[in-house]
Amino acid sequence: MASLAHHFLTMACNNAWANHRLLKACAQLAPDEFAARRTGFFPSIKATLNHIVTVDWFYVDMLERAVKAQPPNLEAGRFFDPEEPFDTCAPLAEAQRAVDRRLIALCKALTDAQLDDPRSTTAARCTRCSPAPPSGRRSSMSSSAATRRRCGRRTSPNWGSARRRSGARLEIPQPGPLRTLRRLCAPPLMP
Repeated sequence: MASLAHHFLTMACNNAWANHRLLKACAQLAPDEFAARRTGFFPSIKATLNHIVTVDWFYVDMLERAVKAQPPNLEAGRFFDPEEPFDTCAPLAEAQRAVDRRLIALCKALTDAQLDDPRSTTAARCTRCSPAPPSGRRSSMSSSAATRRRCGRRTSPNWGSARRRSGARLEIPQPGPLRTLRRLCAPPLMP
């Protein structure tokens, strides 16, 4: 039976693969299409992808600190300032790849014992997703709960449905999933 730590590594690699596919498709868009107003929670594809990378910065920082038994980042709000740090897809994709590598590296080093160890985390949030918590509010969650929260998104994307709702005219690449997953999780990606 696979361990919980191995499961999180698998989910981190799957997340990197999903990000790779999404950003490869978005790289096909002209700059005006990338920034065009769309229907949905975020006003554009650019805003959506910027949100994903800034939230990833926040969660990966929190997880790295928890694993190292470091105090919570009391300046976690800096990850969301500016709200959209990238204007174009290429530098955004590079930043996403970098944070995906950090998450994979973190998950490669995890043990099941670490995942059962509760850590104190500061409850900071993106103001776009939810209202700001009261100042100084803290929550206690196990590392596994924080990792599940972070790794559990975008693991089974319905890209066709998302593409239709957004009004974007692009084709989502359909690579061989195992080949791409192996390539994304290979040692050269690691820092």
